[in-house]
Amino acid sequence: MKNNYKSIMFLLIIFMLVGLTWVIIGVYVLDYPNFKGNKKMQISKLTPNLMVKDVNKTVEFYESMLNFKMVISMPDTGSYDFAILSRDGIELMFQKRESFVSELPQLCETVIGGSFALYIDVDDIDEVYKKMKAHCEILKEMHDTFYGTKEFSCKDLNGYILTFAETVE
Repeated sequence: MKNNYKSIMFLLIIFMLVGLTWVIIGVYVLDYPNFKGNKKMQISKLTPNLMVKDVNKTVEFYESMLNFKMVISMPDTGSYDFAILSRDGIELMFQKRESFVSELPQLCETVIGGSFALYIDVDDIDEVYKKMKAHCEILKEMHDTFYGTKEFSCKDLNGYILTFAETVE
């Protein structure tokens, strides 16, 4: 009976060591369960790149109307083909149609302007509304939503829809 007990204990120890080895290899070496190429993708940033007719006029609009600052342009001066604007950790890229189409020829028939809205949370929606109303086409007047915001929508100079919202307390 003592020999059977020793044999059973020996086998249990072997199975435990094999199991522990598999766990160590799977978790630390192969990154199980993601070792088959199923690693979870992490998105760290989303920056829209919008096709526009005139990058210079677009930069001027976003700088004067919404206080964005230019981060980079291509070329540095003159008539821009591309620009990145930034404000409060938000970035927008604007690219001239010809430049955009040269990179992605599939966009050659695309109409400039959006079939989507850039949804922008702001602190003083009444002030933003006054400023935008004086320079933009208002698509939807100021209104309260069922989800607790006060909003309005307008078009920028390229036809992109901007929806501004402020949480109502």
